[in-house]
Amino acid sequence: MAMSKVSNAQRQEGSVLLTSTEFTIKPGHDTKFREGVKAWKACYIENGGTQNWHMWSRLQGVGNVYSLTSFSPNWADFDEVDEAGRNCRDISRELINPHVESIKRLVSYTMPSNSNSNPWTPEIKVVSTTYWTVNNSVKFMEAINEVHNVLKEKEGNIRSYWYNTVGGGPDDVHYWLATPYKNFAQMDEVVPGVWTLVESAKGKRNSDKIRDTLRESIDKQWSYIFTFVEDLSRIPGEDTASE
Repeated sequence: MAMSKVSNAQRQEGSVLLTSTEFTIKPGHDTKFREGVKAWKACYIENGGTQNWHMWSRLQGVGNVYSLTSFSPNWADFDEVDEAGRNCRDISRELINPHVESIKRLVSYTMPSNSNSNPWTPEIKVVSTTYWTVNNSVKFMEAINEVHNVLKEKEGNIRSYWYNTVGGGPDDVHYWLATPYKNFAQMDEVVPGVWTLVESAKGKRNSDKIRDTLRESIDKQWSYIFTFVEDLSRIPGEDTASE
């Protein structure tokens, strides 16, 4: 049996599971897709569904892409049958699926030791994401830990929320992060560059060495920006569907 990319032994203390479902929408079907998700959400709430989720819209790239994210405390949670979701399957088949070109799912562990210590809040409306496939996870994390130690020392916290994936295909991401913002304007705020901080703390020679180790461990790196879509999401405390 093949081993998954991330075993339970690599799971950090306090970690939970994050499922990301990416929907690529057929050209010209964006409005119908959104209407379908709203109808499914209303049905789910009406049937007493308790699950929460965030829907995000990708800013860059080809076509319209949405990412639905939801947390699970452990793998046993996947065994539970969601009766409310089951009762709304016809809406998915009739009002959502016809407008979707493709669906891709990713399951990740959160990485509390490498993440911002503040809880995720409803004020977060924009996230900048970065993804990596790596050829040496040990070296990659050694370099990342060095950088994060500097951030904790200089700023008191890590800037992003980090995740490592479980399984997936040969081209799927291994590690990824989400940097939160309250709005796009916050992205204009000038903050010190990470490598500037590392160099000030470690010196140029050591900073270059850490950067070289990181570069050598990475095969691919790419980034996107996502915006929160409130009316397609279900957040804690929301008892009625959005109008």
